[in-house]
Amino acid sequence: MSIFDNMFGGKKAKTGYNFSFGNSSTTKSGEEITPSKALEDATVLSCINTLAQACAQLPLNVVDSTGKSISTPVKAILDRPNDYQTAYAFKYAIVHSLMAYGNVYIRIIKTASSKPVQLVLIEPNKMTVESNAAGIPIYVHNVFGAMPLDEIIHIQDIVAFGAEGKSRVKLAAERIGALKAADALLAETFKNGVSIGYVLNVEPGMDADKFNDLSKGFKESFGPGGANRGGATVIQGSTIDSIKGSTPADADLLNLRDRLINEIAAVFKVPSHMVGGTGQEKYSNLRQAQTGFYRDTIAPLVDSIEQSINLKLGDTNAMARFDVSTLLKGDIESQSRVAVQLVNGRIWTPNEARAYIGSSTIEGGDELNLNGTINNPVDDRGSVDNPNGMHEATEEPIDN
Repeated sequence: MSIFDNMFGGKKAKTGYNFSFGNSSTTKSGEEITPSKALEDATVLSCINTLAQACAQLPLNVVDSTGKSISTPVKAILDRPNDYQTAYAFKYAIVHSLMAYGNVYIRIIKTASSKPVQLVLIEPNKMTVESNAAGIPIYVHNVFGAMPLDEIIHIQDIVAFGAEGKSRVKLAAERIGALKAADALLAETFKNGVSIGYVLNVEPGMDADKFNDLSKGFKESFGPGGANRGGATVIQGSTIDSIKGSTPADADLLNLRDRLINEIAAVFKVPSHMVGGTGQEKYSNLRQAQTGFYRDTIAPLVDSIEQSINLKLGDTNAMARFDVSTLLKGDIESQSRVAVQLVNGRIWTPNEARAYIGSSTIEGGDELNLNGTINNPVDDRGSVDNPNGMHEATEEPIDN
């Protein structure tokens, strides 16, 4: 317990990770939705995997007050957080836990002199956290008990007034459950055919109980939701006079499924076309799409992770920061256009532009282009060396 607990009194934390809806984790669709079960749905798995992979592949550097990358003991820990995980696996697990549980708990392993040496992820279902009367969070492990505040990095996804973050899986549970139920129904339909509409004629004078049993059994087997719908049967003394074809529920099943996919993707802020939805790409090129995805989805995630790590491990001269430059580059055509514009604008040297697009440096390419000899592709005025016959060439360097 901390000094604040002695002053204001501690609050006993709950045991176990509470992931229930009222008294149950079962949704209205009848599907039980927990973080592990939600991953059985392809849409949820794709959303979380898309975000986790996008963040895990980004280098996590340590920079000084000017933004220059530096080598520090914290950088060494971030490159190798512990003895059993790579840096990629560590960052992937952070985002996975953040999306599924709404919380990430990282234990800072320290030496006797309080020097951080390793970062170890703790499963969210083994941790509980609540605030004491002073609003200070109290972290309790279900095996090791209370853990010091300065040894826990806590990253929250959806932040409210509570000490715990809110899970997107839990908030979208009803939609995830409905999608899983729709997928199960779709699988049955694929196996057994669509439901049929029918008129069943039976022999006159049939006993009422026998008629009710026959009618009930036929509906349960061959009606909407029946395990044998679309199949064949033989009923003694009875005939099927007409078959009406598929029901409206069968016809609307795919539309319902697409809508659920789009709504779940929106919860995770992933473009639906990236996870099997029907959303249309609205960007004209890859670079714009990547920039939009970074700005709306990845940037808030990496910013939250950076600030949480820096709160416990950083200082004004050494701050953790993700390098997102590779994510924003776009296709080679977009990269080349950016490189030419920055060289023409005398912001980059030719070698800096070549490094940006992954090419080797050239002799004499470390000086800014002060002569304006590289023409802007949209400039129709021409130059002394390459005049445009439609316009009079200028002797002055073209200011781009």
